[in-house]
Amino acid sequence: MEEEIWKDVENIKDINYEGLYQVSTFGRVKGLERVVKHSRGGVQTIPERILALQISKNGYVRVELNKDGKGIKYLVHRLIAQTFISNPDNKPCINHISGVKTDNSVRNLEFCFHIENTNHAFKTGLMYGRKGVEHDHKLPEYRVRIIKKLKGIKSNSELALYFKVCHQNISCIQTGKSWQHATI
Repeated sequence: MEEEIWKDVENIKDINYEGLYQVSTFGRVKGLERVVKHSRGGVQTIPERILALQISKNGYVRVELNKDGKGIKYLVHRLIAQTFISNPDNKPCINHISGVKTDNSVRNLEFCFHIENTNHAFKTGLMYGRKGVEHDHKLPEYRVRIIKKLKGIKSNSELALYFKVCHQNISCIQTGKSWQHATI
């Protein structure tokens, strides 16, 4: 069985959390025992504990770290990767290898470039190009064929008014960004 290794969270966004928080190879975050001052002048010992994680609106796990009375939310996969994984090529993104955004263990994370992250998402089915009816167009395919036939004859604005869609939809159809499979 794999051993869980803990390391201090050091400088994140120019704030040093060393001695306050640690992250683990399993993707967990804990606050270390420490003494803090009250606003009324007293002191309190905060015991060591695993921090509660939150799920952001886009499905990533985040946690709030506090120092000097100020709390900042951080994405857990970033904390883990920056602490445990070397990044000699200075790649800006962190990829979840399995595609599971809540698995922040070291073995599931890797630094990558934006294009590598996007390609991985397409290969694993996390992202897919949608076109035609799958893309939730209001137009049936026979109308798309008409739009393609009228390219250069009627303006995009005229076609948009007639088909009751925005002119960007008309442009995407005519340039092949959507409805690529619909032939004239």
